[in-house]
Amino acid sequence: KGQLIIDKLKTYNQLTDVRGRGLMIGFDPNDEVKDIRNRLLQEFNIFTGNAKPNAIRFLPSLALGGQEINEYFQAMDSILLNA
Repeated sequence: KGQLIIDKLKTYNQLTDVRGRGLMIGFDPNDEVKDIRNRLLQEFNIFTGNAKPNAIRFLPSLALGGQEINEYFQAMDSILLNA
């Protein structure tokens, strides 16, 4: 699941330095979408962690299933493909 998520995140041009192991995943949004963390939380009720200076941490439950992964990427598509 982790590699699937990492591979998909790498397809977004606005994200750089996508990295991780298993379901511990991090990435850096560019300035164009620097508010992505707030939008994920406010518009889609998806909580992500952050690390300084602007890294976003994605650390879901180990019980993460395909439906949740699809919902996450629907939210990411909504934000990043319409930016």
